[in-house]
Amino acid sequence: MATVARLVEILAIFLGIAPKTVNVYARALLNAGLLPLSRGRRIEEVEPIHIVRLLLALALQPKVKDAAQVVDAHGKMRPGGITPAMIKSNPRLAEAPTAESALAEALVMLTGSKRDEQSIMSESIIEIVSSWPEISISHPKLGVLYRFTAPGNTGDLWQAHIKQAATIHGGTLKLLAGAMFSDAPATTPETPSGVRKSAPRTYSKQKRK
Repeated sequence: MATVARLVEILAIFLGIAPKTVNVYARALLNAGLLPLSRGRRIEEVEPIHIVRLLLALALQPKVKDAAQVVDAHGKMRPGGITPAMIKSNPRLAEAPTAESALAEALVMLTGSKRDEQSIMSESIIEIVSSWPEISISHPKLGVLYRFTAPGNTGDLWQAHIKQAATIHGGTLKLLAGAMFSDAPATTPETPSGVRKSAPRTYSKQKRK
C-alpha cells in the first residue's frame, strides 16, 4: 500500500537523505493538510500529488516551520507567473496547469500503459530552483520547456544571480513511482541518486527550527 510511511522510506533512499530529515518534513506537510493523515485503523493512501509535495519540500529544504507554506506556494505556481487577478480578468488562464499538477501528471504518465508518454516523460528534466520561486520541466524529445514562476519573475534572474537548483531526471521519477506503488521491499537504486544539486553551498548549514 502506498502510504506516507512508505513515501518517506522511498524518498530517503532515492534522494540519499536521512529518513529522520524526510520524516520531519513529512510531518510538517501532514500537519498542514498537504499529505493524507491516517487515523486509527483508517490508513490513507498517497496519490501522485502527495509525492510531488514531499519531493518539493526535500528539494527546496526550507526551514521546517516554513515548509508547508513554501511547498504550497511553489506547487501553485503557473506558467509565466499567472496570478489569481490575471485569471479573474481572463478565466481561460485557469486552464493553465499548476506546477504540482503538472508534476503529478508526469508521475501518472510514467506509470501508465502508454509507451509514447512514458518515453517522453522518462527523458524529461525537472529543475526545482531554490534561489527564487521557479520550477521548470523540459522535454528534449519535443523541444519544449515549461517554466512555472512566481508573479514578477521574468525567468532571467539567473543572469544576475547565482542559481541553486535540484535537477531530477525523468528516469529517476519513473523508478521512484514504480517503487512507490509496488509491494516489493524498497531497495537502493543502481546510482546513489537521480537528483543533482547545482551550485552546492560551501558553508555549513544552519540548524533548522
